[in-house]
Amino acid sequence: MFIEQIWSELKIKLQNDSFTPEDFNEETRQFLISFLSGENRKFRRDELYNAKVQFREGEQKHIAFLDCTDGLYRLDFVENAGKWQLLFIECITIPIEKIESLPFNNFPPLNDNDENWIREERRISLIIHWYNYIKNTSGIDEALKHFRYGAGEVLAAKAWIPYFSDKKSFIVYIAWWDNRICGEKVSIEKFSDDECIIKYIEPIWFKMYNVTGHLKFQIPFDEYKNLYEYIWQDRAKCSSWNIEFIYETNNIILRFYNCEEA
Repeated sequence: MFIEQIWSELKIKLQNDSFTPEDFNEETRQFLISFLSGENRKFRRDELYNAKVQFREGEQKHIAFLDCTDGLYRLDFVENAGKWQLLFIECITIPIEKIESLPFNNFPPLNDNDENWIREERRISLIIHWYNYIKNTSGIDEALKHFRYGAGEVLAAKAWIPYFSDKKSFIVYIAWWDNRICGEKVSIEKFSDDECIIKYIEPIWFKMYNVTGHLKFQIPFDEYKNLYEYIWQDRAKCSSWNIEFIYETNNIILRFYNCEEA
């Protein structure tokens, strides 16, 4: 298979850190260089180099699946001007290889973590796309205003959580939503009319920035963090809370307290 030759050539460059820009497709070149090149990426190159590999051929891509210690990686190669270039390094593959008869309606699920990740990557990417578009056309203040949808979430909490005060209903609603719909690891740590605390274990918003290839090149981290806090501040204000952000390594604690509290 031709893919075996492509992989053999890439392994040499993984071993020697001898990549050139032309080894990567222009669409993802900037990310792949930062992901693989340099002394501080040697651990990643070694992981890929030593992995067991299986090959597939798609209609436009040659594909290598690498069984690494931290999961299964897929490397896609595409032809450009007579040269095969690395296009993607991915951990998620929707398992549809052939459509042999129509109508086709066999859409196999992924595991819950992967489906949550796909859902959230799409949602967050759209947020950043629109944020940047509005910022570039109307300024950062107008871009932030576009994400004031706390009032709608408070209304949803009142409608769907009937057993608590409006303020506490919001806490239950947003924690339930983030856990069940978004796949967050979240818990309510304190629950009273005066103070509520929600804890997020490795919140997806920040994990997405660290793991994906595109967000770092679309928005600076401080601005990305500011947008996250702005969205939560609007939610808190609309539900008659103040909010405090407590960052603990990879986790976040959100403390909601009464507006009249000093």
